[in-house]
Amino acid sequence: MELKRWAAGCLCIAAASIAGCGATGGFDGPVLTSGRGSGGGDDAEVKGTVILEDECLMLQFEDNRYPVVWPAGTRWQPEPPAVLFASGTVPIGGEVYGGGGYYSAEHLVSLPDEVTEAAAACVGPTGEVAVFNPGSEVTITSQ
Repeated sequence: MELKRWAAGCLCIAAASIAGCGATGGFDGPVLTSGRGSGGGDDAEVKGTVILEDECLMLQFEDNRYPVVWPAGTRWQPEPPAVLFASGTVPIGGEVYGGGGYYSAEHLVSLPDEVTEAAAACVGPTGEVAVFNPGSEVTITSQ
């Protein structure tokens, strides 16, 4: 019985590693995610049009483009390209908003190095990354 519990635990850890969406954040295709959280966070609003530029999933707002870190559980759909949430799907070109903030990549200390490095590789002239609050809901405003 104890061996089965241990094996099941290892399987869950391996599955979380493969999916790339563990408790501290990760990847699913071009989707970068934060760790699981209770929904608290910054009071600023993160919003924009979802775009895919090379390997970078970004939010475009006005004339600026920001790599984006989505709440845990957000997934990538390769065909047709879209971001999947528990509450719905937003295709490339769709618009979203939610609570969060904009940070320079070097200030994303609560995320794994791999997520921070991927976000930093995509930053534009502002040097900032759009980060939705962990555990928060992202609202789809247009598809």
